[in-house]
Amino acid sequence: MPEICNRGGVVARPPRPPAIAGVEATSLIDFPGHLSAVLFVQGCDFRCPFCHNPELIATGAVVGPGGCFGMPLDELADLLARRVRVLDGIVITGGEPLLHPGLADFAAWIRSYGYAVKLDTNGSLPDRLEAVLAAGVIDYVAMDVKSSPERYAEAAGCHVDVDRVARSIALIRASGLPHEFRSTVLPRLHDEPTVRAMARMIAGAPRYYLQRFRPARTLDPAFRSERPFTDDEMQALAAAAREFVEGCTVR
Repeated sequence: MPEICNRGGVVARPPRPPAIAGVEATSLIDFPGHLSAVLFVQGCDFRCPFCHNPELIATGAVVGPGGCFGMPLDELADLLARRVRVLDGIVITGGEPLLHPGLADFAAWIRSYGYAVKLDTNGSLPDRLEAVLAAGVIDYVAMDVKSSPERYAEAAGCHVDVDRVARSIALIRASGLPHEFRSTVLPRLHDEPTVRAMARMIAGAPRYYLQRFRPARTLDPAFRSERPFTDDEMQALAAAAREFVEGCTVR
């Protein structure tokens, strides 16, 4: 198996890297407390109609022998090596990263450079989430909460086993890792009772973010002209959520 050198020594390349569809080279906001790069992983098991990265949903991307779809592994390795004196964190987001069975090895490879790793997930795959958390290769977890249990399928665009989502929430809360929950909200799919129910699902969570939907590219073209909540409406929803969580912030 090929190997590379980095400041921590020689490490094996991940045998089954996920398909990387794109990279944001520098981010000040995606990983709290860290200057990070963001890796966008191909493939998602949800079909949220308001998704603003619809090109990431398809799981049929072909990974060639030289590395990852969209970004060869050699190129990613070079980026990690070059940026290690500038960045201190890497965000693995999607799509849904946990669809890829080699994610723990991939995260371990990134961490061997000296980076902290943040994982973004939709919470649909608790068994894989549990395994990755147990591997000790994740430093921060962010999970999207799509809607109330009764309306989850409407927001996710497909059938969702809400019990699996609840299990993922419990795993993250019990992990001891810094974590956050977040929800993108818009009038067609969310109202105050729905947001209260969402906050109740993560009751006691230290950090909950309500993200304003911004009409642009969306999976369902009908949502590209959808009205977002106003500033006052977003603040009212956050106030409702604070009845159940330690802190809720609009972003």
